Amino acid sequence: MSTAEKTARISLYVTPACRAQLDHLWRETGRQKSEIVAEALNHYYETLRKDGKIRAAQ
Repeated sequence: MSTAEKTARISLYVTPACRAQLDHLWRETGRQKSEIVAEALNHYYETLRKDGKIRAAQ
């Protein structure tokens, strides 16, 4: 992973229900919120890729 990838920041609109779930996971696991969000986004990306809805970058 490049330095740019490690330091990239994105802004997301998070619904109140999603924020509540994120806060719950953060308190329950003690992990950083950014780690939880990154894991969820990676899982979503992999699901889309496996379903053939997007292709992996070459």
